[in-house]
Amino acid sequence: KRRVVYTCITNNYDEIPRHKPKGDFDFICFLDDEPFVRNENLIKVTTEVEYRKAPKLCSPQDIIRFIKIRPDNFLGDYDESIYIDGNIRIREDPFLLFHKIPAVTPVALYLQPDRSCAYRELDELVRIGVAKGSDAKRLKSAMKLLGMKSDSGLFEANIIFRLHNDSACKVLMQIWWNLWSSTIIKRDQPLLAFANYLTANANIVTGK
Repeated sequence: KRRVVYTCITNNYDEIPRHKPKGDFDFICFLDDEPFVRNENLIKVTTEVEYRKAPKLCSPQDIIRFIKIRPDNFLGDYDESIYIDGNIRIREDPFLLFHKIPAVTPVALYLQPDRSCAYRELDELVRIGVAKGSDAKRLKSAMKLLGMKSDSGLFEANIIFRLHNDSACKVLMQIWWNLWSSTIIKRDQPLLAFANYLTANANIVTGK
């Protein structure tokens, strides 16, 4: 099996990685134009990391989410992938984090430690001022209309294992991306929980 660990950094928000974690896999870092220009000399001398140009989208936020959510669009030559957020540095083989999951599991990630409910997560986003109450109410209404119950699960999305060419994985990720693209609230956790509900909660294995 061909394995890859990948990340994405835009707008010089995080430092680009210079070293590959230990393990039998490739390590790819997607960059938009600004970090490519800023780190041009560093990129030329770094051999452990493969740097690739990220696609041009409307905003740095959209670029990161497209890279994060849709690896099947640009990593089709690999069988297994692990996405890690740009601010995470892993020294050891990250595939060891997922070595106990069933071999046919298309997606694996960690549970959100504080909440298990997308509705309560939206309430918290409003409380801390990163989402408007009217926007959260609109999204919660859509979730309720389609029958999503409280405590349907909530996931961390900073480290994601995927069989990204698997058809069930592609469906889940396409729905997650569609929600991200069409929803005012741009937050990974409640949108992924909603996408997982819409695919009958059949695709994700979680850990703590």
